Amino acid sequence: MTIVNAEGETLGQVENVLRHDDAGDLHAIVSVGGFWIFGGSDVALPLADMRLEGEQLVLQDIIGQDELDDLATDYDEDRHSEVDGDMTLSEAMGR
Repeated sequence: MTIVNAEGETLGQVENVLRHDDAGDLHAIVSVGGFWIFGGSDVALPLADMRLEGEQLVLQDIIGQDELDDLATDYDEDRHSEVDGDMTLSEAMGR
């Protein structure tokens, strides 16, 4: 699923949905930067800050690609856990 910002700019594709171990909130993991599938960094964006519109997620913040690259340094894979693999994104956002 594609994530866009409040201005309609494409930010990336959801790679995975993970739960933050400490806070318990859900995050969409998006790969940013790099070329094609190589050299990108993962960014965790809170699902609570998004709304589902048709076939895309709209991040309520006006954040661009440059800000996403900065957020990549904040993502710590070890602090997130997998969620139920059979759960749809709509179901995950409703929890």
